[in-house]
Amino acid sequence: MPQDFSNKVFQRIRRWFDDDTRQVTLEFLPDPAASPLAPGEGYLRVWLVEGFLAKARTWGTDHYPALYAGVQLNFLGAGNKPTPFSLLQNRPTWKAPGAYLNFPVTTLLPYSGGTVEIDAALYRSSDTGPIGVAAKVVSGLTSLIGLPLGVVSTIADKVSDGLDVILDAQKEDPELGLHWTMVPDGGGGQSVRPGYLIVANTPQGTLPEDLTIKNDRLHGNGVPLEGVDFLVLRVECRAARDEYWLPELEELRVRAVDAYLNQQLETFENLRRTAIYIAMTCPDFSRHDRLRVAKVVTDRIDEVKLVGAVPSAESGLDQLTAADLPHIDEVRDLTLEDLLAN
Repeated sequence: MPQDFSNKVFQRIRRWFDDDTRQVTLEFLPDPAASPLAPGEGYLRVWLVEGFLAKARTWGTDHYPALYAGVQLNFLGAGNKPTPFSLLQNRPTWKAPGAYLNFPVTTLLPYSGGTVEIDAALYRSSDTGPIGVAAKVVSGLTSLIGLPLGVVSTIADKVSDGLDVILDAQKEDPELGLHWTMVPDGGGGQSVRPGYLIVANTPQGTLPEDLTIKNDRLHGNGVPLEGVDFLVLRVECRAARDEYWLPELEELRVRAVDAYLNQQLETFENLRRTAIYIAMTCPDFSRHDRLRVAKVVTDRIDEVKLVGAVPSAESGLDQLTAADLPHIDEVRDLTLEDLLAN
């Protein structure tokens, strides 16, 4: 763990997990059809899939599990401080043991390399207690998940700090917790790759050997697992995004087209250069996608030179799909200088 990362909640969960290692089962079920995710070549997202707390039967109707999850990684590249993404969710309907969750801990994050650390825990909560109140506030922030990562990372830092204060003030250990670290393939540890991460509050070797995930539910011996406390998280990895939102670049394209048609060629070149640079350095995209997006931005701005008039609406950059971008093999060797050249 980086020396400057002092989140006390993460530390408390990891301490609980280290102390109870012999009493818990931790397994990772990798996607057999997928390869490890190489730095710069794609994205990852962590989901809370399912939580089951059998001991909640003894809590009465006023208490239920509150689910905390945190992911720490450096999506801005080497030399930058890793960003913690924390989430606290409560479900008042969890009066009965067990819960079906399946909601994201993080937005889709470009994987730039380094370690990815995942922590999750189930806490005992109530509607009026500090944990329950904090969960209501943090749950309302999930609507921010589509914002640019520069904004999201700032919010994520503040949310993590706030949860750190609230949960640490309770001085309560989680009812169940896990800590898991992934590293680039070949680094000697668990590779960054898609799959399901499972922790159960039972000694190693006591769970069914044929654990599987069916319809986002944990199964053992072909039936949903019950009778033990457990958490299931999913690590999603993908090579590309479904959509690319580029309103800032669309604004620059429109201004550049207008400048060109008004013979303001120096202004056109400055706007063109700015748009290409933003695309090549945008933290929302993987290294591969930055090249692909930058090529589309360049081509669509330059269309005005070919048609001598305002290009069609299809030339806009507000929203692109993966199909709008060139294959990585077509742009792999492109440099910033290549794109800036007329």
